[in-house]
Amino acid sequence: MPLSTQTRSETIVFTRPFSLPGLDAVQPPGRYVLEIEEELLPSVLHRAFRRRGAWLRLPALGSDAGGRVQLLPVDPAALEAALARDAGRPQDDHAGAAAPAMSQATKTT
Repeated sequence: MPLSTQTRSETIVFTRPFSLPGLDAVQPPGRYVLEIEEELLPSVLHRAFRRRGAWLRLPALGSDAGGRVQLLPVDPAALEAALARDAGRPQDDHAGAAAPAMSQATKTT
């Protein structure tokens, strides 16, 4: 039986310049869309999803970009660390920083 997948979007906000692994340059502060792909877990009790991947939407590079975007695959731990740095939270408490950072994201559909 094939697993069902869904993609949802969250808007995250950086108030300071930031960088993530895989980025060639520091990105300016602003709103960014995070695309999250999840798969439905088999369960008879309730619907539950597991994250399969996440991509950050960035403006495409180059003078001919014309409003196009590029998708950068992001590691959830690296994103949480960047959000923690942006919020001025200590980075050595990864378990404590993970939940508040994503709860600050504005969910969109």
